This record gives sequence, structure tokens and C-alpha cells, in this order.
Amino acid sequence: MTDRKLLRVVIIDDIIEHPNADSLELAIVGGWQVCVKKGEFSKGGKAIYAEVDAMLPVLNDMFSFLAGSSNYEVDGVQYARVKTIKLRKELSQGILFSINGPTHFEDGHDLTTSYKVIKYEAPSERQAGSALGSVKKAKLFPDFIPKTDQERVQNIVRKYECAVIDGEEFEVSYKLDGSSFTAYIRGDKVGVCSRNVELQLEREVWGWKKRITEMWKQFLKHGRYARWQTGIDPEANAFTALFNSENLAEALRLARQYVGGDIAIQGEMVGPGIQGNFEGVDKNKLYVYSVFDIDKGVYFLPDTAQSIVAYAGLTYVPVLEYRTVLPATVGEVIAMADGPSGLNGKYREGLVFKSLRRNFTFKVISNKYLLKEA
Repeated sequence: MTDRKLLRVVIIDDIIEHPNADSLELAIVGGWQVCVKKGEFSKGGKAIYAEVDAMLPVLNDMFSFLAGSSNYEVDGVQYARVKTIKLRKELSQGILFSINGPTHFEDGHDLTTSYKVIKYEAPSERQAGSALGSVKKAKLFPDFIPKTDQERVQNIVRKYECAVIDGEEFEVSYKLDGSSFTAYIRGDKVGVCSRNVELQLEREVWGWKKRITEMWKQFLKHGRYARWQTGIDPEANAFTALFNSENLAEALRLARQYVGGDIAIQGEMVGPGIQGNFEGVDKNKLYVYSVFDIDKGVYFLPDTAQSIVAYAGLTYVPVLEYRTVLPATVGEVIAMADGPSGLNGKYREGLVFKSLRRNFTFKVISNKYLLKEA
């Protein structure tokens, strides 16, 4: 389940006339613009907002009008994905639902779990395709490392405006379109993870008790087709292959030596067969965008992260600006997200902003990317 508020109660900040349609209006929610039926919503009123990339279960009566041939199936449940679209030449990002009658829910109240909404994940993130290989022996993602998912700027307008007023400086890096990759060293153990799971790096040998227990489980499930196992073989997929080809075990030891404690590196794996090789590279490669201090439970600031990555002999994510202040408005920073790729792609997915003085980061996804690729 995602931590993001993909479905939530909002207060509508403004209603603007749609320049190209008499029957439509533009509702402003934070930094988002949503095309709505004229007269259905009012400035200052409450509504329920479904964010871009929310997956809405169409069996729920509230979302049943979205049922159709373009729905996605996840674990046997049909979902409609909320996308960035244009309606009569105006951008529309998200869906607004009316609230019938009074509600005690405050602005920002999260409805994601209660309505069983999930976050859209590209096929290469959700499951292994032919390019990524098998992940059948995966374990849960480690609970001592946060998953990578920066907030979108449209959801933090007030925080953004405060950073502008304070003259806060940021690193601006390119957001690459690949697969989320995490590797860590903790004590004597090194590990590698996709966005949601940890993968088996080395053969795990079981003791007799574990072997008998697992044999009994198999017998209950498969009967006489159960087979005797002495352990778990390592994974053979793009994540473990990249871990080994880039010698990340040694790189992690060097990084730990540099900082004097256990750490995790997080980045984007790009390459042929991953997201259609959007970044246009000739082989799978890791670009590190953050380093996490496991002992203290915080991310290193960008300057330190860059130094750690360099000391470990790894590659940092392409950077557009190493030190800059923010554009004056959210609209300007969204426009800044459009532009050429940081690698060899046709254009960029967006930008990631990291404060140089505190743990404050956010992402800005290019609207051109969302309209073409979503």
C-alpha cells in the first residue's frame, strides 16, 4: 500500500473559466488544474480529489463510470488509472468528485486506503519482465530503508512558496525513467532491492528443521509433487546482475568506510528493455541519486551524497544545477521540467529538487512527458 494520499478531501482554491468550452470550468487544487463540469464545484468548497497515477477500483460505485476496455487488472481486481489529459486544449490532471451533503472530514483527509485505491506502477516496477528476469524468491522491502518516492510539487505549494521566500538553495537533477534500485550494507550483510522487494543475492542454505518445515508446506500444497529443498538459490535478474557487474558489494564497503556507518544507495537502473529504454543507453547502468544513513535514519545532503558516490566509484545521476534558488512560482518550475534528456532520451521525464541545507525534496514531472508517455 502506498503512503501517498492518492484520494483525499480537498478545498478548491479557485474556479477559472475554461477558454475553449462553455460547459466546462477549470478547478485549481494546490498546484493541480482539473477540468470539471460548469457549476458543479465552487471556490472554497470541499471535494474529493483523485491524483494522477491513482488506480481506482471500478467495482466501487463511485468509480464505476470509469469501467472500460482500457482498465488495468492487478491481483484480479479491475482499476481505472487517472492520467494527465487535455480537454479542449486545456490540461486536466486528476479527477474531482462531489461530496453530497456535509462532511466532517478536514482538508487533506486521506481516503486512499478506505476506498482501496493503489498507485500505478509500470510493468517493470510491479513485476519482472523478460528484461528484468525472475523475482520469485523476493522478500519484503527492508523496513530500515525508506522507499524512494518524492512528493510532487503540486501537492506542496505552501512549502514551495516558503522555500522561495527564504531563498533556499537546491540541487536540481534529472529524473530518469527506469527502475528504482536500492542496495545497502548493514553489518555483515549486503542486499539489493527493486522498488517493492528485496532480492536473493546469495544461496541460502537451510538447516534440517527448515528443510522439513518447507517440505511439509509443499506437501500440503502440491501433494506427491512436493520436492525436497536444501535452501534458496540466488536470483537471476537484472537487479542482481547489475549488483554484481558494478561490484556494488565492494562499492558499499568503500562508502561505509567513507561515512563510518551502515548506508543504502538508491538510484535508477536504466537500459535496454527497461521502460522501453526511454533514456537511450546501450546497457543496463545504475545512476545513484541519494544515499541514506541507516544508523541515523536520514538522507545525506546532496553535496555529501555526491562525495560518497564518487569515493565508492559509482555514477551520480545527471545534474542540471548543482546550486540554485527556486523559480518564483509553481507554474514556472513546472515549465522548467520540460526539456532535453539528461542522457540520450528524446526528452526528459522531469526534474528532482533537493535542498542543500535540510532533508526536503520534491519532484516535478514534465507535462509533455505525461501527455506522451502516460
